Amino acid sequence: MPPKAPAAKSRSGLPSLALVVVVFVLTSFVALLYSPVKLRLDVLGVTRRLSSIKNIHGHELKSIPGTRMCEDIHLHKGSSQSVIVAACEGEGNDGRWGWFPG
Repeated sequence: MPPKAPAAKSRSGLPSLALVVVVFVLTSFVALLYSPVKLRLDVLGVTRRLSSIKNIHGHELKSIPGTRMCEDIHLHKGSSQSVIVAACEGEGNDGRWGWFPG
């Protein structure tokens, strides 16, 4: 009777080279995309709390009563006073909705 061959050692404890490469590539891909994706989510407001407004200019936030949904804001600094000119929606929606075809 011939001698028994030694049992083959199981390599299940060590990850295969292909698995290591896949994990490395995926980790690198996620690391490269993290910053642009986070920036896009911040810009879109997905990560922003509803109650927080970040003021990046260092000035106090002022609310003008009776206006909502302002756009195209311009600040005109005159000799004696400053004037803000903006396209805003006022109390009623009639003027805004009158532009749309019926």
